[in-house]
Amino acid sequence: MSFIHSTRLLLLAAATSLVACAESPLAPLTPPAVASVDVTSPNASVPRGVDVQLSATPKAANGQPLTDRPVTWTSLTPAIASVSATGVLRGISEGKAVIRAASESAVRDIAVDVAAAAFVGVVPSTSTLTLDELAEGTVTAIVRNALGEELTDVPLTWTSLSPLVAMVNGGQVTALAEGDATIRVSVGELSADIAVTVRPVFGGDLMFAMRDGDFGAFRIYKTTGTEYATRQRLLDFNGMSNPEVSPNGQKLLFACPNSGPAICVSNLDGTNIVTLTDDEMSYEDQPTWSPDGSKIAFRRYSQIGTPGPWNAPDIWVMNADGTNQVNLTADARGQHWPTWTAANGGQLAFVQDSIVDGYETSRIALMSASGANRRYVTDFGMSIVDRPRWSPDGSTLLFTKTGEGFSGDIRVLAVATGAERGFLATPLPTGGQWHPTFSPNGRYVVFSSAHEAVGGAVAQQIYTARLDGTDVRRRSTDGVGKMDFAWATAQ
Repeated sequence: MSFIHSTRLLLLAAATSLVACAESPLAPLTPPAVASVDVTSPNASVPRGVDVQLSATPKAANGQPLTDRPVTWTSLTPAIASVSATGVLRGISEGKAVIRAASESAVRDIAVDVAAAAFVGVVPSTSTLTLDELAEGTVTAIVRNALGEELTDVPLTWTSLSPLVAMVNGGQVTALAEGDATIRVSVGELSADIAVTVRPVFGGDLMFAMRDGDFGAFRIYKTTGTEYATRQRLLDFNGMSNPEVSPNGQKLLFACPNSGPAICVSNLDGTNIVTLTDDEMSYEDQPTWSPDGSKIAFRRYSQIGTPGPWNAPDIWVMNADGTNQVNLTADARGQHWPTWTAANGGQLAFVQDSIVDGYETSRIALMSASGANRRYVTDFGMSIVDRPRWSPDGSTLLFTKTGEGFSGDIRVLAVATGAERGFLATPLPTGGQWHPTFSPNGRYVVFSSAHEAVGGAVAQQIYTARLDGTDVRRRSTDGVGKMDFAWATAQ
């Protein structure tokens, strides 16, 4: 066989072999195994009760995603979090949850923190609270979470937005001064407010004379504290004035009309009236009790006319039943407005008139219950002083001053030093303030003033101020004059 012929045979055989191979089917390929599982969570922390969708991606050894491979989800901490067959995780309780995603032989565990359910509201035990001054009250609050659960052990922050009126410490509210306050309880950015109303405490009920009788005559009234709306008429006779309550709180002393002013006493409710003075040649008014209630000091003057430089009144004292009437001053000067204190040995303060350079003037004097040891705590000047009143501790006197640039201004006198100053922190408009009287607990001063129109009329109204002369408040609400303040204290 020639070389050329042999070559041709070999080429033909190769071509035949290639055709045979092209016509035979390919052998099947083996799918790659899952080598790893990637798991992703949109949140590193999941609030309790909230659902979060997890996702898992199986991958081959070369990192190729295998999207057709099933994933099995399992919670290894079912008390903390659950997971559904589709990878939905739900927080059950606070803690660290472990969730497993498995595909074929590949497993991936992830840790997810389950946090507390979000707070959605703070609910105080009350929205309003009313307290008397210096009283305490307790308020609590609960926090609601997104699951509607009430949480009582959440740390709360308590704040007073009006610390001069009321303070708060951990829900314990202390009333400091009359007014309105806001207490705020908060947790995080959530908060709720409690409206607190602080009522004033005076230590007794207010007695006063009001000009509502015939021809403008006075009658005597009593209120609860200074709640003017509670006023009760005690003496329904014209011409009553100068009420004073006995130290035991059982008797009412006052100036009664008779044929002219005289000293009368009654039960506190105005019943059983007894006239204590009946001198046909004189008039008596401005009574005041001794600290123990056994004696009464008063002013007496002749019926020849009104008291003044030419009809000088004196300060007298008598037993509580009207017996043993004794003149304590008996001089040519006029004496007015006796007022007794239990301090300093039971001294009497009063106003003494005089004529200086042809002008009427007055000053405040002190004396013992017998009229001895008289001394002067203010000087004569070109002014008139009116109706001094002791503070409960006997250290100061309140009075009204007119003249020398004063026009019915309330003044405060330190008895030990004689230092004098204005009482009101901010002077009121023209009109004058009169009859200043300390409240029994020494926290307030009540006085009358006619600086504003009330009920369409300008008349003396009841006002109070704090002991430092601030926070002036009007207590009465009609256009009828009021004055002559006294207090009935609970016994």
